[in-house]
Amino acid sequence: APDIIADEVESYGCIYMFNSCSNLKSIDKIDVKKVGRSGFSNMFYNCQSLVNIPSILPATELADHCYNQMFYNCYLLTQVPELPATELYDHCYDSMFYNCINLVKAPTELPATTLKPYCYWRMFYNCSSLVRAPYLPAS
Repeated sequence: APDIIADEVESYGCIYMFNSCSNLKSIDKIDVKKVGRSGFSNMFYNCQSLVNIPSILPATELADHCYNQMFYNCYLLTQVPELPATELYDHCYDSMFYNCINLVKAPTELPATTLKPYCYWRMFYNCSSLVRAPYLPAS
């Protein structure tokens, strides 16, 4: 996939962009500071050959559903990017790594301290190889 570098991805900007690209194996860089509503939702949904993704998704300004189901059914992923945002909105990371059955490494920490409904809902659902959960400092 091409590098995605922008100050902002607006609402629905990259939704379903690479959905079901079964031969896609690598994403080198996603460097975006602000993600609008559903900006990256379902972007790599069902990319079953995807093995290499960026080590960080640096956006710190997020909107509702921004990463919803982004890597859903990406069976070959073994680790996920760092997610530095400290304020989350409704369904931000909902089902982001759903069914990533070979995922063994989650972020060390999910640093958000402000959470909204369902922001982590099913984020690691059926990640049956995951061995350690991230630290969650939110109270």
